[in-house]
Amino acid sequence: MLASFHSKIGKNYSWELSLFYKYRDFSDGVDLFEFKMAFDKYIGDHNPQFDFCLRLFNFTIFEFNIHNIWHTDNPNSPYYGMDHD
Repeated sequence: MLASFHSKIGKNYSWELSLFYKYRDFSDGVDLFEFKMAFDKYIGDHNPQFDFCLRLFNFTIFEFNIHNIWHTDNPNSPYYGMDHD
């Protein structure tokens, strides 16, 4: 990985930025182009979260995300127990 940066945002969220790394071997196949921008707000581990990335020829050029740091089974999570029926 060329570079990776991260930090917390308040007490429940963090952000991460990763730059230029190989995420898949060419022997497994080739992803020519992938652009992703997604916002997931359903109740689940590390959600809500926002993802933004660009991948070319099995390399991630950049990947940026903001996410909830907690699992839903952690009492510190603002969504504690909400994923259970």
